[in-house]
Amino acid sequence: MCVILQLEKGQMIDYKRFETATHNNWHSYGITMRDNGRLETIKDCPEGGNDPEKIYKILDKNKDVERFVHLRYNTVGETSLENCQPFGVLSSKKEDLVFMHNGTLHEFKPKNSSTTFVNNQQVSSNVDDDDDVRSDSLVFVEEFLTPLLASWKPSTSIEDPFLKKVISKSWTANNRGIVISNKKSPLFLGAWKVIKD
Repeated sequence: MCVILQLEKGQMIDYKRFETATHNNWHSYGITMRDNGRLETIKDCPEGGNDPEKIYKILDKNKDVERFVHLRYNTVGETSLENCQPFGVLSSKKEDLVFMHNGTLHEFKPKNSSTTFVNNQQVSSNVDDDDDVRSDSLVFVEEFLTPLLASWKPSTSIEDPFLKKVISKSWTANNRGIVISNKKSPLFLGAWKVIKD
């Protein structure tokens, strides 16, 4: 499973703990930084896997802003930049939203995906043009979350308890997600643990 971190302004995680998390979730990474009503996102899917030192330097260099980190361990879909999180959900004059997910949303697994894993290595056999290489998280964003939020009343924010209930209907106990806004507090979905160094 993936790892999602929220680091407040000035906060850093212990390097050894971060290095372990990065080596265990090596397929790709994404960082969203939130500052003064704007979101900036950096994503990469390095061919040799995530480099904990490089990612940690980015976090340290930007520790004067709030940071959200997603370290991907690929279980569904291709290892690619397209499947690298966070995913953009909405971008408008009113609000920008991105989404990060940890777990497997079985209801949103691509039906015709041929991607499988053997000994933690991605093996795609008999891939053809009809194979869906998207992750379940990307399918969730494209086919559910974005259309839902795009049709939601403009006066309603992601902080709406009913909205959280609707989105959470797709979740099991092993799923966690976060919708990050440039203007409002994040919407946490699923069970979260607070770990402080």
